[in-house]
Amino acid sequence: MGSVWPEDICPAYTPRRDAISCLKGCWYCRYADFHLKEEQVLEVGICRWPEKIMD
Repeated sequence: MGSVWPEDICPAYTPRRDAISCLKGCWYCRYADFHLKEEQVLEVGICRWPEKIMD
């Protein structure tokens, strides 16, 4: 786990269910947490891989 920026891409990239398929950055990855459903979105996200796939 660590900090991720919207344009970061890594080998574990897996798109969110509602991601735009041609854009492959952490912002669109299911393992990145940018608090997208909160009132204030984070500029720097938190990578939840591999923790999230172990759930």
